Amino acid sequence: MPPKRQPLRIRGPPSDDKPEDSSAVAPDLKAIQIQKRLDERVEKIRTDYLTKVDGVKKRAKGRITALSTKVNQARGKDLSRLVELLHQRQTTQSTIATKLTGLERELGSLRRYFEAGYNVVEKRAAELPDICITHPETGDEEPKEYRSKAAAMP
Repeated sequence: MPPKRQPLRIRGPPSDDKPEDSSAVAPDLKAIQIQKRLDERVEKIRTDYLTKVDGVKKRAKGRITALSTKVNQARGKDLSRLVELLHQRQTTQSTIATKLTGLERELGSLRRYFEAGYNVVEKRAAELPDICITHPETGDEEPKEYRSKAAAMP
């Protein structure tokens, strides 16, 4: 599952007594690309996780059905065999529960990892307007650290 996103803040209409901010910053293309790749990776991991869970459940159902059939066949014949089959079925159920718990733990870990990635991207995107300027002639952005060097050049 993709990480939960922060709720959007809805602004009211601008008041007439304050001038509109005309220096709106366009979204950073690199941040958008990173966000898109993160979304794709999260969706792939989510799909893989669901596939694994479905596979475990199908195998479990098949194994338990087979063991139940054997139990029903052995019920009247041999009590020791019946106990052995019941023990196998119980072991199978606990093994499956352990596998599902492991998959859930893995998903939680991946969720935290991608939430951290989303937070880094959002933080970086929030910082971009503060650290970049756009050249009027070319439209290229220049990092803050190069501004003083460019200004010092004749």
